Formats: sequence, C-alpha cells, structure tokens
Amino acid sequence: MKKNILLRDLDLPETRPLSRVRSIFSQRNGIFSTIERIRIQFPEAIIHFYHPNFAYAKIIARSENLSTVETCKEEKYTFDIVIDSLNLSPFKLLLDVDKRIEKDLELVGKSKFGSSGQCVIGDEKKLFIHKNARILPHCVFDTRDGMIVIDEGTEISPFSYLGGPLYIGKNAKVDNARITGGCIIGNRTRIGGEVENSMINDYSNKHHEGFVGHSVIGNWVNLGALTTTSDLKNNYSEVRIKVPFTFNPYQSELVKISTGTIKFGSIIGDCSKTEIGTMLNTGTVIDFGCNIFGKKPDSYSAPLSWGSNEARYEKTRFINDCRLIFARRQQTTDCCFEELVEILTGSNKI
Repeated sequence: MKKNILLRDLDLPETRPLSRVRSIFSQRNGIFSTIERIRIQFPEAIIHFYHPNFAYAKIIARSENLSTVETCKEEKYTFDIVIDSLNLSPFKLLLDVDKRIEKDLELVGKSKFGSSGQCVIGDEKKLFIHKNARILPHCVFDTRDGMIVIDEGTEISPFSYLGGPLYIGKNAKVDNARITGGCIIGNRTRIGGEVENSMINDYSNKHHEGFVGHSVIGNWVNLGALTTTSDLKNNYSEVRIKVPFTFNPYQSELVKISTGTIKFGSIIGDCSKTEIGTMLNTGTVIDFGCNIFGKKPDSYSAPLSWGSNEARYEKTRFINDCRLIFARRQQTTDCCFEELVEILTGSNKI
C-alpha cells in the first residue's frame, strides 16, 4: 500500500528567503534534502505539499513533482506521515548535523567509500571518501568531533583542513580551505577560505578567502572574495534577525525573530551575490536574487535588491543573467522558476 506523506510548510518568516523559488523541503540538510530522503525511504509514496498560499504551492508542486492539498486539516485528508517545516528553520538546521549525516550515510550505503592513505586526526573509521573522489596530497581530516563524508567526483586541494561532522557533495571543489564545526556543503560547490558550522547549498561559490560562520546559504549563491560574516555580537547577546512579517516581502513590515542562540551569522537566499570585500553584520538576511554592492548591506535585503534596498534588479535582466549563470554548469532555468520570479516582482498577483 502506498503511503500518503504530507509536507506541511508553515510559512515561517525565517524560511522564506530560502524558499522563494523552491520548497523548503528541497533544501539539503544532510547528505540529502527532506524530499530526497523520503523518496529513498518510501519510493512508492505519494508526496503532498501544503502551503497557506495555494497559488504558490501549485507552482512549487509542479516544479518538484508533488501533489498539492488546499488544506491540511485531518478531517479532509488522511496522511501516514506529516512533516512540518518547523524543524527546517535555519536556526535548527545547524544543530545535529552529525546525526543527519550518519543517518543519511546508512541510506547511501558505505560500500562506495574508503579512507585509506589519508592524514587523519581521530578515528579513521569515521572518514568516508567516495572511491571516485580525488584527494590531493597534504590534506588533513579531523574526525574527533564527528564523521566526514566526501562524495563522488569531489576534489580537495593541498593544505585543506576538514573537521567533522562534515558532508561535501558531489563534484565539489575545495581549495586550500578550513572547514570545521559541523557543515553541509552541496553538490558542485566551490569552497575556499574558512567555513564554520554552515550549510552551503548546491552550485554556490565561496571560493576565496573570507569567513562564513553559523550561516545558511541557498543554491546558486556567489560570495565575492573576502566576503565575511559576523556570527557573534560584541556583547555576546542573543542574535535576532529581521524578516518580513507576511508572504509578500514588499508589502510587509519587518519583524524581529530570535534565533535562540548567541552564535548565528547570515541567511542568504538563492541566486544572490556579493561584491568583493562585503562585510555582513551578525544576523544579516539577504533574500532571494539580490546583487549586493556599494555599501554594507542592511540587516535585511528584500528580494532582487540591486546594490541597496532602494533599487531593484530588473526582472528581465535578472532572468537572463540566471540563464547565463545556470548554463555555465550545464543547467537551465525552468518555467516554474520564471513564473515564481514573475509573481515575486508583481507581474502576477497571488
């Protein structure tokens, strides 16, 4: 019997910058995203998607091959499993990275991985390097705080220090980097400099010097050289972020949300980029599709900000730029991506 599984997006303000053009359930939070994990565990399942905004939900469902429901009330539908977006809050995702990697590795199977011949500090049995990964000389793997998994096709250059818990996805390139504190690095990313306790999703570039700490970064983000996040306030007080109160980011007041921790850096939405030397204050949020340059960014940058919150990335130019950027990695923008950009820019009304 096929299982009916509901992915219930509660439309948390802090998850919106990461889910403008894809569901929050498609964000990688271990070796897999939530949707990938479900499809491996329950290959015959019917996966339903709920979001309070049904027009948005329909486009997302079409893009990610999901079924939609207009209500998540139990009296109308019966679900075998219900997964809420509450546990996908950026603040929670940076916790328990080791447990998610360990569980996902069981789904993958360990037979494709080995670890012999590497410089390991700690237990060598906690190092899993895919047989088709390329590890160049003089790399150090530190498993004292958790396991390390390096996936297929990834290349690690000399003089990189990698501390667990850590997952680096397929066909990534790591150059002279220091990665520590519990990180998830996506497929086809490029990583350099220092990264601590962060999630950097697929096709994103942080290839140069600069520090990214306790941050969650979406797909197709490009951080200019020396871009640096602050992840601790000078007075050691709890970090709060500013985000729009409602689904429409342009017609909403900003509200402050507590992260529940004194250590939190930035949230950077899909397809955003920063100029060289960008400095991000503690708790900075850069929403979808921003091009940050010219001054230190505000605590919140609205979607498609061009240089500042006062100017906007022109829609046609943005889509054309995305087509060129995606094509460099042999990818394309699809009609759903462009429909969601249309909605966000106000060409269509939700």
